[in-house]
Amino acid sequence: GFEAMISDPVTTNMILVNSNSGPTKDVKVRQALCYAINKESISKNIYGGLQPVADYLMNPKTPFCDMPELKVYKAGALLDEAGWKDTDGNGYRDKDGQDLTLRFLFEGDNDSVSIMGQVIQAQCKEVGIKVDLVAQDATNYNTSQKEGLFEMLQAETWGDPFDPHSYFSSFRVTTHGDYAAQLGLEKKKEMDAKITEAINATDEKVVEDNYHFVLNYLTEEAVYIPVTYTTKAIIWNKDKVSNVSYNTTLDIPYETFRVAE
Repeated sequence: GFEAMISDPVTTNMILVNSNSGPTKDVKVRQALCYAINKESISKNIYGGLQPVADYLMNPKTPFCDMPELKVYKAGALLDEAGWKDTDGNGYRDKDGQDLTLRFLFEGDNDSVSIMGQVIQAQCKEVGIKVDLVAQDATNYNTSQKEGLFEMLQAETWGDPFDPHSYFSSFRVTTHGDYAAQLGLEKKKEMDAKITEAINATDEKVVEDNYHFVLNYLTEEAVYIPVTYTTKAIIWNKDKVSNVSYNTTLDIPYETFRVAE
């Protein structure tokens, strides 16, 4: 007598790649990671297909965020171009005597993210990238991300009603890993100015144009690697509860439910 429903995408589960730390200062290394990470495998094997593959930082249904097609990068060729090659035969690429090693930062009590980190670690190894998993408690994690002490970081967008305006606005301040990860970008100041212009605009075309600049630029620079879209599940007894619905807000709209007498 029970029914179930899976929501539309709520937030984007992604990897934030630091443009201002270690090997990921090189855009070719960041772009190679986009190709190396197998989203389909993560969606299927970690989330049981309940979180669909994400191709965009923002779900295209998000206001002002309908994106053009993303670019596809070839990991091996990009790393070769960046000068990272396995010269000592240990399975990892190296340059100037150093292996291509990246820190993957995440909150240690999040089991699904821990598993995702292990999968990404294995996937990156296939193209010669060594990934060190760094699990931290919530306090240290928040400090490390703000200070940019990572090359890769698991993160999420904020969801409706905070996407895109509040989330993009946070890019401009030091309270999140986004700011730290974007510091190595040549057009960081220009991007922040366009976010400010969009937030203050009353013309929807101005808002859309500025947000498209932000999304396209971050895609080209490979600072964000969308992995899956998070979803919510509802299960209810149809004999006792009716008029059940779901939207993309973070909260289930219980006020619309009807309970049998």
